[in-house]
Amino acid sequence: MTSTKNQPVPSAWTGRRAAGFSLVEVLIAMGIFAVGFVAVAAMFPAGAILQRETVADVESQMVARNATALVRTHRVTFKAKGPADLTETSGSGVLEPVTLMAGASAKLTNGWKLGDRGYPTAQQTTQDRKYYWLPMIRRTKTPATKFNWVFVVFVLRRDASANYSFPAGPTSPVGTWANSADGPTIPKVIGVAAAAANGRFTFTNRLYPETAAGTPDQVRVGDFVADQDGVVYNVTDADATGITIAGSMTANPTATLWYAPPPQAGASSPCTRVLLISGVVEEVN
Repeated sequence: MTSTKNQPVPSAWTGRRAAGFSLVEVLIAMGIFAVGFVAVAAMFPAGAILQRETVADVESQMVARNATALVRTHRVTFKAKGPADLTETSGSGVLEPVTLMAGASAKLTNGWKLGDRGYPTAQQTTQDRKYYWLPMIRRTKTPATKFNWVFVVFVLRRDASANYSFPAGPTSPVGTWANSADGPTIPKVIGVAAAAANGRFTFTNRLYPETAAGTPDQVRVGDFVADQDGVVYNVTDADATGITIAGSMTANPTATLWYAPPPQAGASSPCTRVLLISGVVEEVN
């Protein structure tokens, strides 16, 4: 009988080539990984932009709530005759800045200082805050025998690197500045003359020479504007000669259009939203 002692144990790999990956397989795997990596990496910038926009929207909502609360708690009184914040002769019947309103009390016209209108209030330097709000007012008469007022509040986001002085010249809009006294670091609101008809405001909507011909650089799609009746619109189309708005408009052959101009060519409007606040004025005997 033949002994099997010290005989090698047969191996399953005996006589076969060791299994592994070929160069082609490695290259294919690397290609698949690269495509997936690029796809994932491309999501990060979009996610960062979305995050910034979400944060800005939340901040804007907080400023809007803050402004609404301050306007509502700033008790404004009306009396047809005699001393009050507002009387029958107060205002002109069209939207105008509170600070420029004729016939209003000093308490009203000087009631909201820049420090009150800046946000966040934790920033001690008033001119360095990120957001500001600007109150405007319009006198209405509904019903015909009773006066009433509506507040229109522009919420403005400040670009720390921008200059909002808007010196007189060909690149500056011409009209009534609502808050020119706020200083060069604070976004501004202006009222310009515009023809209004068929859902369109016609005015000079290109002022910066760096802007391509025919392209708007004052009010653009998505911006908010207000007309002289205190009606707020969202812009759906814009060119160098005017804007088209969403919804119907009041039938004024000419109007004053209020908007927040960008500080330079290519910049966005600092206006993040416009608020309509009614029921603020209290009638007293």
